[in-house]
Amino acid sequence: MKILVIGDGSLGNAIAGQIRQNGHEVIQTSRKNPVLIHFELKDEPKFTNLPNADWAVIGAGISGYRECADHPESRTINVDRTIELCKALLKRGTKILYPSSTAVFDGEKAMPAPKESTCPATEYGRQKTDVENFLRKFPGQTAIVRLTKLLDRKTPLISGWLDDLAAGNKITPFSDLSIAPVLFEDAALGCCRIMEADADGIFHCSGPQEISYLEFGRKLCSQAGFDNTLIEPASCMNFLNYCPKHSALETAETEELIGFKFPHAQQVIEELLCRRCLLCGSTELRFFEQYNSFPGITSDCKPWPRAGEFMICKECGHPQKKLSPQWFKDINGIYSGYEMYPLSAGNEPLIFDEHGKGSPRSGILMDKLISALSLPEKGSVLDVGCGNGSLLQQFHMRRPKWNLYGHEQSEQREEILHLQGVQSFYSGPLKNIGQKFDLITMTYVIEHLVDPVDVLKQLGGLLREGGQIMIHTSSFADNPFDLMVCDHCSHFTPETLEFMAAQAGLKITAKTDPWLTKEIGFTARKSNGRQIRPKQGTAIQSLAEKLRWLDQLARKAEQISTKQETGIFGTAVAGTWLGAVLKGNVSFFVDEDPGKQGQRHMGLPIISPADIPAGAVVVMGFNKKLGTHIAKRIQAEHPFIDFLISDE
Repeated sequence: MKILVIGDGSLGNAIAGQIRQNGHEVIQTSRKNPVLIHFELKDEPKFTNLPNADWAVIGAGISGYRECADHPESRTINVDRTIELCKALLKRGTKILYPSSTAVFDGEKAMPAPKESTCPATEYGRQKTDVENFLRKFPGQTAIVRLTKLLDRKTPLISGWLDDLAAGNKITPFSDLSIAPVLFEDAALGCCRIMEADADGIFHCSGPQEISYLEFGRKLCSQAGFDNTLIEPASCMNFLNYCPKHSALETAETEELIGFKFPHAQQVIEELLCRRCLLCGSTELRFFEQYNSFPGITSDCKPWPRAGEFMICKECGHPQKKLSPQWFKDINGIYSGYEMYPLSAGNEPLIFDEHGKGSPRSGILMDKLISALSLPEKGSVLDVGCGNGSLLQQFHMRRPKWNLYGHEQSEQREEILHLQGVQSFYSGPLKNIGQKFDLITMTYVIEHLVDPVDVLKQLGGLLREGGQIMIHTSSFADNPFDLMVCDHCSHFTPETLEFMAAQAGLKITAKTDPWLTKEIGFTARKSNGRQIRPKQGTAIQSLAEKLRWLDQLARKAEQISTKQETGIFGTAVAGTWLGAVLKGNVSFFVDEDPGKQGQRHMGLPIISPADIPAGAVVVMGFNKKLGTHIAKRIQAEHPFIDFLISDE
């Protein structure tokens, strides 16, 4: 079959995915995603331009009780334009599957059957009913699928609750309002099987039982491992204009047709909390429990009790951390006391060349970026995750006529607005940004995000025509210590970066891998190309090897530190982790940055290479090639320094 899916919301995407999984051809439209066919319901003249298909799923429109009640134009989109679209499709012989809602009933009766008369009590319900009434005039050509509350992990209700619980904040589910939850993927399965059966009429997709939001919240909290005392009951009467008594629909006939029984609420919760890959959503994950005892470090270079639980996706090869309640608790603790470059008075780290000359890291990146993209003298750039604005400062020094903008999840930062060239600062959700940019930069941020593909999609929507985005991050293959940063939940390879970009509708224009040692990334623009599947390659083997390498280096350093005085080279991620591993067996840190020398890190002095005491050994947190290179450069001036360098 060839199936046209109108819209790329959560349901539309779930149905499109199920269609592909079942081996059918799918064509999908979108208002924003450049990878899909551009289509808007309000653009009636283009209805006839849609490609021919056996079935069309009408998954676009304005949803929500309040949106439809508060915006009269919603009827134009949801009823008038939708009916006109259906007429155009039916005229060419395309059958219609129309996702409807339990809102076509008033909620006074429990478990209404498909054939019962509709009685909507809301404007949203009336709009759905009007379209249903039109489609029922075409028996044999239309299928109406009424849906109860649809959920997945990214549904704002679920993600919001889990975020609050992870932060130790209370949630306030309604004790007097019920749901009969259905997973998006189960609703998509039902819709696909209805089309495969060439069925027509009215069908119901509903959970088999009604459960209050309060009880659902309690079960979710308990199953996820959070504190149940964070649940505080509330009444829907204080918040909603419409509080139906019942929410479930009778599903026996539908379940018989599709050969599938919709799961109970507890099963839905278990599926919502099932571990999934942060990139592709697969549940096929491999865990590395033997390394869960590793100490960790924070991205602002402080020791932490644990690094996290390591896992890798068997489908796309993406290494990542398990997002457990303990991980979320750690993240909140880290970010509540986060300090930007504390040893450098807020200044970013220096990168030292082969002659020992240090340069700001973002300055090097901006030189490479401007050259690679041949950036003009004027334009606008948004730096996402701008921190204290160091990258914006370096960019302004090189392109002083550009308009600069910063973004952070945290509240307004006055110091950003005071930087030269900065026009505005944004905080909070990216959707609050109301303009487009010629360039968007995001350095050392993507590895922190629990929803990296969604964030990239949003950033793509903020690009002007021809604009580009730069993503830059650490390479764990070249710098295994990145695995120990507990607030990094993703650890990328060039292959998984490319896969992520394609999923977000971006086409890579250049690789940033050669720009800085031990780091990888890309520049990209919006693309109409097809999505790709990643080449898993040796990702599983690589992750295992790097974890084993860290374990072996730690053991070797521990052994030597019990025999002679020991120092650690560097005060960044690698040095901090080695300091945590060796604990009381370290005497000092060595750093080439004059600004850090004379300070203390983890309670120990930071000294220059010239001040390393005779007879001491300095542990190098680098691979064999890079560690040997740095050691030779320093030994050219200080030949008697003894370095411990990895064997691999």
